[in-house]
Amino acid sequence: MNRYAITIKEDRTATFYVDGSTMEKAKDELLENYGDYISNGMDDISLEVKDIEVGHTNIEQDKEGRIINSAELIEERRKKLTKFNHEKEEKSYG
Repeated sequence: MNRYAITIKEDRTATFYVDGSTMEKAKDELLENYGDYISNGMDDISLEVKDIEVGHTNIEQDKEGRIINSAELIEERRKKLTKFNHEKEEKSYG
């Protein structure tokens, strides 16, 4: 299994019913406490994929879904080990 990073643009049109003494105060209330409101359910949502890239390939996950191994992690470890061994050899000859 692979993991991909997908960037989308969400265009959502929704109607919220907000109490306020003026339109401006109702708008301010909605913007300040947006997470507290639920739309009327008649939302018009469109999604557009903007970008997609591979994050990790051949992943292994633990029970919580965290990546514990992937092709990229193995390559990264291999490079670090090669660099470490190379530096170690230089010191022993120096």
